[in-house]
Amino acid sequence: MPNNTPNQSVQRTVQILYLLAGQEGGLSVRQIADQIKTKPNTAYRLIRSMELEKLVERRTEPIRFILGPAVAQLYHLNQERHLLSEADRLLRYYQTQQRRASFVFSEMEGTKFYTRLRTPRERPGVLIRHRESVNALYETSSSLLFMAYANPLLLSKIEQSYPFEEYGSLYWKSRAELNECLRLTRKRGYCFPQSHGPLGTLITLSAPVFDSGNEIIAAVGGYISDEPVSQREIKRLIENCCKCAHQLTELSQT
Repeated sequence: MPNNTPNQSVQRTVQILYLLAGQEGGLSVRQIADQIKTKPNTAYRLIRSMELEKLVERRTEPIRFILGPAVAQLYHLNQERHLLSEADRLLRYYQTQQRRASFVFSEMEGTKFYTRLRTPRERPGVLIRHRESVNALYETSSSLLFMAYANPLLLSKIEQSYPFEEYGSLYWKSRAELNECLRLTRKRGYCFPQSHGPLGTLITLSAPVFDSGNEIIAAVGGYISDEPVSQREIKRLIENCCKCAHQLTELSQT
């Protein structure tokens, strides 16, 4: 007969998640151990495993634990599973239409930008799912795209978390140059940061995906790392990214 005995570690992990839900100040190891009726060292081993998977997060002075970003990511991915499924299909399709290019699907959570899906040119037909791949702010076309379309409140939060003087000046000569790139992005309807200077070895751009409220929720990016890259091929990459983003926008607005 099958063994139907519940796994205590799994049960206690779920109990810890429920305990931490809504606990703004977090709980100590001792408090958690008392609540789930186990020894502190046992509770700590469970918490440490959850911390490594980003299910919980540690605060210091004093040490407390709160829910980690992975919990929100799981909820978000579940809510957006249909959009991700379609993005999976479309990225594969457009990669077959332009085999020298790689395509990515990115989303924003809070003030961070994550690559969710990628179809690398080196592995045709293969789609890579990223659990947590954070895009560099001010550098990648997808993060610049989100900044260009962010509402004033969100843009203020982004700039507070990542001040231009500390992060943006690594990639841009001045804030005015960055603002011009963001302006051109809104004007064109896609982000192509290389267009403000000589073409480099990496051609990259991103197009926006909007929800029913016309707020940006995702980005479809494409890049080519081989030289030389003709203007015709760049134009084709722009068309493919914009078409893919438009199809996902239609899906998210139905």
